[in-house]
Amino acid sequence: MRIRHLHIKLKAFRLKRFLLRFLSRKRRLLPAKKPSWMTPVTHGYQVVEHHMIRDGSDYSDIDSIVVQREQMDQTELWYFGIFDPLVGDKVTKYMQSHFFTKKLQEAQIWRKSKEMMKRAYLGVRSKMKEEQRYEDTCRMSSASVMVINGEKLVIANIGNYRVVVCRDGMAHQKTDTYQQSVKRHWSRRIFSGIKNKHYENYT
Repeated sequence: MRIRHLHIKLKAFRLKRFLLRFLSRKRRLLPAKKPSWMTPVTHGYQVVEHHMIRDGSDYSDIDSIVVQREQMDQTELWYFGIFDPLVGDKVTKYMQSHFFTKKLQEAQIWRKSKEMMKRAYLGVRSKMKEEQRYEDTCRMSSASVMVINGEKLVIANIGNYRVVVCRDGMAHQKTDTYQQSVKRHWSRRIFSGIKNKHYENYT
């Protein structure tokens, strides 16, 4: 009698082990759902104007702050930007027409986001030079951040604006101080401790 019960228990144990292996294999095969890291916002973009205050009085210049969320293929994109009146909406319009309106595949998004942001900033600078507004070219300021799936960053800045990344309560400035140079440097840096986060600096 005891031998028979032992035989049944062994069968039950083997069946349980088989089911656990099967379920574990099934979980691995199923595509992992990528949760949104900012779920309350759906899609689209919002522009807010910010009045600068200097020396206790309202300054005539107005900065624009842009926030946009889009879904491309299986990729979640967030775009944040701040632009002074000299830059205006030039960068935002360029990104809208050359990046966000395109139906890009996931493999293209990382490369295209860097390329389009770089072109947007260079385009603004070139237009200023064409109009012979050399003084404005030196004074204009802007900063932009593209967040891809909450994991990768593409960062651009021009002038005096800086991008600050906060992690574990610590703030890290991710763009270098502007230095006048004949040669323009485009550099990539990986922020230690954060997986696959690349920073593109435009100085």
